[in-house]
Amino acid sequence: MMPGCLEQVPWSGIMFKCHCFREKIKKIVLAALQVWTVFFFYRAAASGAEENVNIKSSVFGKVRTAENKLINPEAFVLAKEGVTSEEKIAVDCSADYLEYDEASGIINGRGRVKVSYKGTDITADQVRFDVKSSVIEANGNITFKENGSTITGEHVLFNMKNKTGIIDKITLSSGPWFFKGKLIEKPDEKNASIIEGYATTCNDKEHPHYRLISQKIHVELDNIVESWNVLLYVGDIPIFYVPYIWRSLKTSPKSPLTIRPGVSSSEGASLKLAYNYDFSEYLSGALMLDFMSKKGSGYGLQQNYRFADGLNGGYLFAYYILEQDTLHERLRIDFDHSSRINNNLSIVARLNYLSDEALTKDYYSYYYPVVARDIRSYVAVSYYDPLFSIVTAVDRQDRYDPIDAVYRISSLNLPSLRFSTTSMAIGNTNAYWFLNADLNYYFPDVAYNNRYYILKVGLHPSFTHVLKLDQANTFNTTAVLDVLTQDKPDYGYSGFLNSLNYSIALNLNSRWNKYVDTDLNYNYSQKLSGVGSDYYGEVLNNRLNGRLNLRIGEAFSNTLYTGYDFRAKNVEVQKNFDNLVNSTNIYISEEFNAFSNIQYSLAEGAMKAMDIFSNYGKPSGTKASLGLNYINNSPNYSIFDIFGSIAFSIGEDMRFEYGARFDTVTVKFKEHRFAFSTNITDCLYWDINFTNNNGLFSFGFNIQLRAFKESALDKKISPEVFKY
Repeated sequence: MMPGCLEQVPWSGIMFKCHCFREKIKKIVLAALQVWTVFFFYRAAASGAEENVNIKSSVFGKVRTAENKLINPEAFVLAKEGVTSEEKIAVDCSADYLEYDEASGIINGRGRVKVSYKGTDITADQVRFDVKSSVIEANGNITFKENGSTITGEHVLFNMKNKTGIIDKITLSSGPWFFKGKLIEKPDEKNASIIEGYATTCNDKEHPHYRLISQKIHVELDNIVESWNVLLYVGDIPIFYVPYIWRSLKTSPKSPLTIRPGVSSSEGASLKLAYNYDFSEYLSGALMLDFMSKKGSGYGLQQNYRFADGLNGGYLFAYYILEQDTLHERLRIDFDHSSRINNNLSIVARLNYLSDEALTKDYYSYYYPVVARDIRSYVAVSYYDPLFSIVTAVDRQDRYDPIDAVYRISSLNLPSLRFSTTSMAIGNTNAYWFLNADLNYYFPDVAYNNRYYILKVGLHPSFTHVLKLDQANTFNTTAVLDVLTQDKPDYGYSGFLNSLNYSIALNLNSRWNKYVDTDLNYNYSQKLSGVGSDYYGEVLNNRLNGRLNLRIGEAFSNTLYTGYDFRAKNVEVQKNFDNLVNSTNIYISEEFNAFSNIQYSLAEGAMKAMDIFSNYGKPSGTKASLGLNYINNSPNYSIFDIFGSIAFSIGEDMRFEYGARFDTVTVKFKEHRFAFSTNITDCLYWDINFTNNNGLFSFGFNIQLRAFKESALDKKISPEVFKY
């Protein structure tokens, strides 16, 4: 409280209302005149000597000066650098008690002090603010708010203008992350360094279930956090050392560590560990270490990378294990890279290696993509122009040998050169043409060192025409002539080196109404040179296909299609037809949708295949699915399975799922699957799963650290294959 009759009440920034109920009106008027006189002479002196402070008079508030004189400031104002004194920015202050020294430009405040300037708010028990230098020093119960981040501490020394300073004994909240440390240094507005602190995403800030401890944690506010020489603690136990860690504050952080104990028929008892890391927003991946009592130790790597320009990037998958029960070395490498040098020039590379075909099926825990039986590796440089393109590549293809259970090289081009023009119109007509040429240095049989060049040249004139019959019917015509020649035969090829083929495609599209449309397609192609005596008389294709599509908004669609092959000359006409296929999609909402695909053989007069699947419920609530899988391959075998699953939540933190597949042919269950998951805490998740598939079982559970319940459990990488 101020002495005498002056009682302060906070009002609008640093302005205060003064009410005196114990003095006479005369004394109030005399005091106001005295203050006005002091303020008048202060303004006259300040306008000639100092422009960093502009105190505007007001009859609404009084603040006592260091000399115990009353002044009437409305707001303290800082001048912008490099501008005139008229362009100034207000600093709002409020407190139980404020004292202002006109000569030094110092504001001292005590009791519920609040200072606001350009989006920065500081509250404290005690504040000393130098208006001239913009430096504020605060002590006791400090709260510092800026750009959505909140910092608390005991002592702060901060420059309000350039946003730099130091805060002692701090806590910092930014997005889902919470930081605590000895002190924080702010070198600029966007960055902060926490000294001798830790980071966590647990709701229990003082005793978190996990924390990342480091001597220095760098935070780019509302963007990223990074640190060096980090120890991961679970409770009070150090678990893992990381030389460098990077996390985004904009997205939900994934689990940094996954622990998967389990047991299965093929692997025995197992413990599988995965460390998920982010080195930057452009570099992320995972390190895997598997311990299996039957198989031994397996080592894996996932790596995604891209450059800031968005034009260069790729991924790498690798897994290696020396199985102790079979003594087989099994290795998987899958690497893809793409670079765009400029708008015309690009480079793509792919390295694909598998020791055996079953590797990706046996060790699939980390979402490795399963590769095809034949694998391919290449490096290609492509140049694209509006009129033509040139591609040169080194290309190797490997084919799996099921007898010896190994991959063997099937072909190798060192290198290949391809030139092709774009499809160009002939005058103002609907006729087009394009030319292509391939030159391959071909290794058809590497073992015998058999290698030679093959030059292939092709010319492809074509004609297209679109005829609008009426509003509902459109008739499309396409005719193509293919002229091909090469100087040597391909490996294993004994036919003609020159060929002349043509093809015709006719399409009638009819839109009957907004619910029904049909397509009728006829395709015919034939050789004109190098005619031999094959079964079809060198007619490459002679087929009529029909499709009927029925749809009702987005809720229902049904497609019925089949085809007739005129090349097949069966006496029984129905045997020339393809299977009649009916495909149905029902989507009422996210909670209910269904799908069916049915194939009926017109030749055999029997159902050949049927797949039906329906799904009901929300992903996070009660959800049930039911399906049917039928394959008729008589007299060899038939499959008729019924499968389904049900999942439901128990409270907010537990979820249960059960699924099964029943074989109606053998009248027994093929598969059972149980899963139970729960959030032990807000940042610790685990699930238990059991699977029995045709007598082969597996049991395990996952333990994962995560930021909060809504975050993804794992970052599943879905790589793109870069092709040329």
